[in-house]
Amino acid sequence: MTPVTLYCLPHAGGGISAYAGWREDAPANLDVRPVRLPGRDGDDAEPRHRMAELVDTLAGEAAALPYALFGHSVGAVVAFELARTRSAAGNAPTRLFVSGSVPPSRAAKHHDEQRHLSDDEFVARVERLGGVPPDLLADPGSREVLLPRLRADYALAETYDHQPGPPLDCPISAFAGRDDPTVAAADLDDWAEHTSAAFRRRLLPGDHFYLSTARPLLLRAIARDLEV
Repeated sequence: MTPVTLYCLPHAGGGISAYAGWREDAPANLDVRPVRLPGRDGDDAEPRHRMAELVDTLAGEAAALPYALFGHSVGAVVAFELARTRSAAGNAPTRLFVSGSVPPSRAAKHHDEQRHLSDDEFVARVERLGGVPPDLLADPGSREVLLPRLRADYALAETYDHQPGPPLDCPISAFAGRDDPTVAAADLDDWAEHTSAAFRRRLLPGDHFYLSTARPLLLRAIARDLEV
């Protein structure tokens, strides 16, 4: 059986390390490939501050076939828009996996505007949400590297303007942590309106960053959904 390539989009400020250990832990039918975004993980390009710019950049990159998309938090909306763009070009994913996110129609309204805060206020907000180790934000060198990409991703989320359109033809699986304070089960169910194919919702143990603590369960669920 040919493995499905799973391209993974990270949360705000995240990089390929957000999916550390996934390739090693993935079932045999899954070839995990974290997506390297512009302006991070050794890429010298400028970070993208607008959704359309980022999607245009990623859509032009070759995709191994068959492939699926996975995105967490703001990465879920990026994955959705990428699936839209590639589907329109005749290169639809086998399945879209979204995680820790409200549906696109409510995504922009879900985010308070943080991108204009001072550095100290912005860092304090990021620390409260979690997802970035506090010692990295406290270290001046690491902070200098992290802040531009965090601000770019927050701008990406806060300026996102969802445009209504036909639902995707590919199935969607929506995930979240049971204790996620920002995304509820009902939010996941609303993703169903964005596909004309099958939809599946799963809640796994953990909070917004359940991806680390529930990784084996998540990878097995992804693999099962790709077998359907």
